[in-house]
Amino acid sequence: MKKLTTVLLALSSLLASSTFAGDIASVRMIGFSVDGTYAAFEQYGVRDGSGASFSEIYFLNTVKNTYAAKPISAVIESETTVELPAARKKAMKKAAATLAKLHISSEIQAVELVSRSLYDVGARDAKIQFSTNPFFPGDENSLGSVDLVETEVDAKCMEENAPNCGAKLKITLNVKDGEGKGSAVLQDDVTLPAARVYARNYTVDKVLMMQPDQSSGLAAKYVVLVRYETAGFEGPDTRYVAVTGARFNLK
Repeated sequence: MKKLTTVLLALSSLLASSTFAGDIASVRMIGFSVDGTYAAFEQYGVRDGSGASFSEIYFLNTVKNTYAAKPISAVIESETTVELPAARKKAMKKAAATLAKLHISSEIQAVELVSRSLYDVGARDAKIQFSTNPFFPGDENSLGSVDLVETEVDAKCMEENAPNCGAKLKITLNVKDGEGKGSAVLQDDVTLPAARVYARNYTVDKVLMMQPDQSSGLAAKYVVLVRYETAGFEGPDTRYVAVTGARFNLK
């Protein structure tokens, strides 16, 4: 019985690795500044092919939907061991000065309005709905949504994995709250940044709301973490991009 279990586990591992070639990064929010204007998130994992452990930290201006500082990265190459904890520790050490400068603290976190796993079939919906009221989530005056539109990519271009073949992304945030209705296009790609020249299959991973002033919904800042696939060494790799907006900019 023990031998059979060992064989089954080995077969399961082999099937998983052959079916899901490529690597899937994990993501976490590091924290926010007191007023929610600045935030940081980390994506990390083990690269397919090289087996290198990596951690990348991005600093966000949530009002302008721009980077607040140059991203930080740390990579540790190893063919025999997984050095992910060390790579993450190294990246956080390198990011410490920027986090302090932007007053971003891990003690200040946002409310998670939506969280959709990679394995959640509903995560691929073009419209993701949520409520901003934890006590009456069905209240029509507390409903919101994120609309995701992805441009179509030429099939031949996809097959050849040609540069700049990636899909463009459009994100619209709609909110109903005590301040009334608000809506704005947070992201509408004209050109693609270097990190997304092969991007496709965008899905919403998380929708976060940072509410620094409980007396005014207008102070709220929103972060939409979007997951996407990009060309990898052994197959598609999963990475993340953050799209942000401030409630007072929603009209």
